[in-house]
Amino acid sequence: MPFTPEELAEMQLADEEIDLEFQEMTYEDLREQIRASNELDKMVRQEASSAKQLRQREKARRYYVRHRDEVRQRHKAWRQRNKDHVTAYGKQYYQDNKDEIAEQRKSYRKVNRERLLAQQKAYRDEHKELIQAQRADYYDRHRDELLVKAKEYRDTHKRERAIQWKRYAKANKDKIADYQARYRAEHKDKARDYQREYQRMYRARKKAEKARQEGDRE
Repeated sequence: MPFTPEELAEMQLADEEIDLEFQEMTYEDLREQIRASNELDKMVRQEASSAKQLRQREKARRYYVRHRDEVRQRHKAWRQRNKDHVTAYGKQYYQDNKDEIAEQRKSYRKVNRERLLAQQKAYRDEHKELIQAQRADYYDRHRDELLVKAKEYRDTHKRERAIQWKRYAKANKDKIADYQARYRAEHKDKARDYQREYQRMYRARKKAEKARQEGDRE
């Protein structure tokens, strides 16, 4: 259907206005308009890309939910086949991002403190024998090293350890008394021998101090 004379006149007037607008534009105005147009095109492309990525992630999530066990088995098998590569990559990644990882772990523990404590307690309660066996095995393999470190710590933290023990004993009187009573009941002979030995050493120390004092007076 051909345009009417009025429509043609209106179209011609619009073209003339556009031409006039371009003629009145400076070089800077033209550059700014081109830049704005490019920015708009970029935003449109980013939105389209983001929408596509969201669709892909949602598709991957739904697939994982439906095939969770299968995906985990594949990942586990791949890690086992590439154990050296996974270990090397993990060590390198940790070295390259040590500070960031430490900060992330600290923030996570702070936000999820109660949940983590509950999980740790549940794991310890469920795996008591395994944990005891692991600790015993580790102690046997590192006994000399652990004894040296423990002695070094005791020698360099005497005051701190005394304060900590005093606070603990004050806050756990009943617990300590119950433990001592149970220990004495289960180890009567050992506890009696220990007490006798302690008293013997105490009397010997007092006797030596008395002898030293008498020697100083003479």
